[in-house]
Amino acid sequence: MKLSLFLFFLVLGNSCQAQYYYRAFGGLKNCRTVQDIHATVRVLQRDVTDARISRPMGFGYHYTYYEFSLRPGNRFQNFRLYLVSKDDTLKLAKLEGMHWRGHVSEKDYLVKDTKSIVEFLDQHYEVYKGSLSIKRFEKEITNQLTYTFGCGLDGTNYTKEALLMNKYVAAGNKKKLYSWLSSTNTELQAYAATGLIQLRKRGFELGQEQQRALGHLTKLNPPVLTCAGCLYGLTRTITEVVGMDGNE
Repeated sequence: MKLSLFLFFLVLGNSCQAQYYYRAFGGLKNCRTVQDIHATVRVLQRDVTDARISRPMGFGYHYTYYEFSLRPGNRFQNFRLYLVSKDDTLKLAKLEGMHWRGHVSEKDYLVKDTKSIVEFLDQHYEVYKGSLSIKRFEKEITNQLTYTFGCGLDGTNYTKEALLMNKYVAAGNKKKLYSWLSSTNTELQAYAATGLIQLRKRGFELGQEQQRALGHLTKLNPPVLTCAGCLYGLTRTITEVVGMDGNE
């Protein structure tokens, strides 16, 4: 009897989540601009919703990340939206529905303009010299990292990327840091810039291409997700977090 009740409520919960997801997908599937997305999310959530982060990607492209929830009654489902746009027109838009345990339960592309993505990656390569596939690009822009060297109450909560960066710097591993610098994930680029600056202060020389890439990144000066103690989801610019003045 107990097992039957458990299975009943499990199926009921999954059914409710599916309904919320298709409601969100149905409302968003015809959006073709960032403004359309913003207006639709406000209607779905019935609240003023701001993007968690919005930043330039360079070459006329822009990245926006939303989090919102549907809460009809006592149940709710969280959603994530990853947007790449140019002149407000969506070039890539991905919706993820989150399971209550924290993993992605449903996902769909609302927009996927392959031609524009390739155009962006070609221009990105001209500056950063890192060849990226469309698949890797999609993975990087949906990978939400935090730039920090110690979050939490006592400041000891280091991210995996922070620990790896310290390891690469200690080993003088410029190759790994160059690979991160060519990423389309801004937080990973921030870790790379920090590590390369530390190596340069230790007497390591950076190549002209890497100097150019650092210069482009600092002039673009996008915000990165960071933290202060137990406060997560804060943003600061690249030049603020890595100590560069934009004239590198």
